[in-house]
Order: sequence, then structure tokens, then C-alpha cells
Amino acid sequence: MFMEKKLIKADELYHLFKVGLQGFQLTLVTVEQHTRSIRHLIEYMEDSGITIYTSDVGKIFLKQYMAGSNIGHLPKLRLNRAIALLNMIANGEPYKLKSRAVMHEFPGELGIMAREFINHLRQISKISDSSSFCYGSILNHLSIYVDMRGIVLYSMNYDDLAGFFSSSHNSRSQVVMLVKRFLQFLYEEGKTRVDLSYALVNVRYKRKEKLPSYYDKDEILKIESFVDRSSPIGKRDYAIILLASRLGLRASDIVGLTFTNLDWDNSQIILSQQKTKKEITLPLLSEVGNAIIDYITNGRPQANLKTIFLTAGHPYRKISPARISTRLGEYINKAGISTRGRHKGCHSLRHSLAMSLLQSGASLPIIKECLGHESSESTMCYLAVNIPSLLDCSLDVPPVEERFYRQKGGIFYEK
Repeated sequence: MFMEKKLIKADELYHLFKVGLQGFQLTLVTVEQHTRSIRHLIEYMEDSGITIYTSDVGKIFLKQYMAGSNIGHLPKLRLNRAIALLNMIANGEPYKLKSRAVMHEFPGELGIMAREFINHLRQISKISDSSSFCYGSILNHLSIYVDMRGIVLYSMNYDDLAGFFSSSHNSRSQVVMLVKRFLQFLYEEGKTRVDLSYALVNVRYKRKEKLPSYYDKDEILKIESFVDRSSPIGKRDYAIILLASRLGLRASDIVGLTFTNLDWDNSQIILSQQKTKKEITLPLLSEVGNAIIDYITNGRPQANLKTIFLTAGHPYRKISPARISTRLGEYINKAGISTRGRHKGCHSLRHSLAMSLLQSGASLPIIKECLGHESSESTMCYLAVNIPSLLDCSLDVPPVEERFYRQKGGIFYEK
């Protein structure tokens, strides 16, 4: 049973906040972290003569606090979360996971257009939630930059944008290309006097091709052997690792896996990929299926959630992709496997499966289907690290007649 909505007095705020956090069944460390953060709000209320807390008080406080140039990024994030939790307690709401989108303020007129642009991309380009968040983060920074300098959108010029792109972070190809599209969108909507995208039209970036990180079969088996399959967490992690190493599933697809995705009668996994939205059907290998069953029956918390893989601690929720990569990295370290020049995330297991298939003689179209790639170009990158297969694709150099080298008196050999 959750608390009813109540007024919180300034002198009672700390105590009620701490009790409320304990009611959410958060860990002691988390409770202490949030209570330390909330002291800044209490000091603000005392200095401002505010006796009753409301969500509006929290908003005003955060706006002033976030404007502090000497405040680190992490403390700002923690305080933002603490205020969100305080509002839940004050409104008698149940515990909610933090939403990444809350961090995007999109201030000013440019911020309003940034939201419209992202919605436009969602409808036209069908971008994923992760891409939407990434684009939002970039355009949020641009909106804050413009808003803080009092720049009027319609009269915005090239010089106004020069400062934004002066930092190395904002000059990355991803940022430049997105802002270029956004500026064109603004002009087409009549929000700017000139098409500012032309200022970036000559900016060209050649992406450095990244070779996939992978581990060989022996290394994969060694990593799996260091998972403690007698514990609930170990049962979960083992099933997750097998889904990545045996079937090549992305972390985003593993965390989103539900009971309805498992077709036990036909030994299949049927799902729509989070990244590409493409539906794929994979064989539910006995090794993978047994690991999932072991986790569900002997390790999974009793929770009425659709997703299969959950956090070990309360409040139970689906595990995050980042947590999967962290756990995998821990097992790789325990196994004593060198990661020099290689990544330790879940994607490395996906790459490992692709390399294993390629080395066993599987064709690129087969690998493409197994991994659910939309384009063969994504699969071609594995040839770059598999020399024998790459040589199979090469053509013999035609022989050159001797007279070529003797033409014009053998000038070809002159020093």
C-alpha cells in the first residue's frame, strides 16, 4: 500500500524522504546517497523561507542548481533522481524506474522544434528508442547552448553556431550530420531566415572502419566455465551468455525477451529485433533451452513481469543491456583472458559467433540471416579479420607478358 498524497513541511522533509525511500525497499547505500543529495534542497528551502515542499519548488530548485558552473555532471544526475523520488513520495506514487528522457529539457523555441524534429524522424525514418534518445541528447545540448545565450531562432546565423561546434565533442561526425539535418528542417518549417545547413554542407567525415572484437571457441567455453551456475544470478547470467554466444542475440533483444517469444513446441525463438524491427526465427538449442528453464524454475524471482531476465534485487525489473555487458566483463576477467584490443561487451559474443560460422565455412548470406542483419554490408566486416575467407573471395592476378617489361628498351627497370 502506497502513501496518500501529502504536504511535506521543510523541517520534516529529510525524515519523511528517508522513510519513503526505505518503503521503496531500496538498498541502504542507495538510501544514504539520495538523502545526502536531498540536503541541498533543504538548505535551499531554508535560505528561501519556503516551508512547504511542492513539485514546483523542486523544479525551481533544480533549475537554479543545474545552472551552477562548478557542479559536476554526476552530482546533478543524482540530485535530479532524488527530486524525482521525493515527488513520488509526496504524491503517494509507486516506485518508478528513472527515465532517461527526463534529462532532456529542450529549453526555448529551438527546444520545441527539436522535439518536433525527433518525432518527425520517428515517423519518417522509424528510428529506434535508443537512437531517439541519442539524437535527443545532442539536440538538447544545442537547445541549451542557444537558450543560455539568448539567441533568437529566426535571426540565428552562422557565427551563433560556431561556438557550439568549437568543442571536440560537438564536432564529431554524428553531431554535425544530425545538426545539419535539423537546421535544414528548421528552414523548411520557416523557423530560420536562411538555411544554416549550408554552413555544414562541405563537412565530410570518413568513418574509420572498426574491426569486430571476438573470442575463439576455447575462450568462450572458458568464460562460461567461470559462471557459478549454482546461484540464481549465475543461472541468469549463464542463460544470457548462451543466448549471445550460441544464437548471436544482441543485449537489447536479450533483455526484451518475453515468455511469448519462446516456442517450446517447435524449439524456436521468435522475436522482432529492437534495433532493426526485423522479425527473426532462431532455433532454441537444447543447451540454451535447458539454461533458460533452469533459471526460470530455480533462479528467477517471483515477479509478475513479462520479460524473462530480471534483476536480482528488489524492486524486480528487467535487467539492462549495460548490466549484461558489465557482468560479462567480470567473467572475462575471472577467466584471465586478455582483452587487449578487444571489447568485453555482449556484442563481442555476437561477433564471436559470426567468426565461428565463417571459419566453419558458412556463407555470408547464411551468417546475415543468423544475425538478422538488414544489409550484407554489415556482415562483410567479418571478412576483414578472417584472412583465409578473404583470400577465397580474391581473384588471381593475371600474368603479365615479358614484352611489357622490355618495352621502350626496358625502361621499367631503370633506376
